[in-house]
Amino acid sequence: MGVPLTHRTHAHGVIFVTGHATPHKDGVDWSQLAQTAHQSRLTLVIYMGVKTFTHIQTGLLNGLSKDTLVLIVENASLATQRQESTQLDQLADTMNKKTYKVRA
Repeated sequence: MGVPLTHRTHAHGVIFVTGHATPHKDGVDWSQLAQTAHQSRLTLVIYMGVKTFTHIQTGLLNGLSKDTLVLIVENASLATQRQESTQLDQLADTMNKKTYKVRA
C-alpha cells in the first residue's frame, strides 16, 4: 500500500499481534496496547482480526486518536488481495460496507 511501518519521525518500531483471540478470554488488552504503542511511537500490525474488529476498535479508541490511520488488507499477497484505508473511528463502517470475510 506504499505506507512504511516505521519512519524516523513517526514510528520507531512495530508490534505484530494476532486479533483472533476471543474477547475477554485470554485476549489482548487493546486499550493498554494502544496506549503503549502511542507512548512508544510504535506501529501496530494486527493480523487475523476481521472476526473481532469491533472489539479491537473499541479498545484501540481508548488509547489512540480517533483519526489514527488504519489500513485493512485482506488476503495479503494473493491475487484476491483487497485493501482499504480509513480512520480508526470509521473502521466498523468501512468493514461493514466492504463485506470482509469472517471465517469461522
